[in-house]
Amino acid sequence: MLVLVRHGESTANAAGLLLGRIDAPLTERGLAQAAAVGPLLGAVRSLVSSPLRRALDTAVALHTGVDVAVDERWIEVDYGVFDGQALRDVPADVWREWRADPPTGRRGARPSPRRRRASARPARNSSPPTAQGRGARTATWWW
Repeated sequence: MLVLVRHGESTANAAGLLLGRIDAPLTERGLAQAAAVGPLLGAVRSLVSSPLRRALDTAVALHTGVDVAVDERWIEVDYGVFDGQALRDVPADVWREWRADPPTGRRGARPSPRRRRASARPARNSSPPTAQGRGARTATWWW
């Protein structure tokens, strides 16, 4: 079973900023959110994270007892010049375009080919993932 866990609240999230590749740290609330999810996961055989600190800190705060493997394929969305900007400052036409075709290449609920490959084949030298700490927003997953 593959379980995706979004990173806890970061300082940028709390400030209402668009957060992609900027590496904003978790807030105390974000660390508590991750710690609260950990016991819900059950036995975890493998834990894979984006290389960004907020995802890594979330993975560690899950307290699974499993070493965290970093997989670059789980890197967050690149919002370019809008990364770190207030959401209200993103032009409406740009936001509409991203909603139709996000910067990750995903359409609708389908993850990008890069994320499908990452979930189908975990990082080298690790068993199939059962939990993944990552930063990009994923509300639903498809098979």
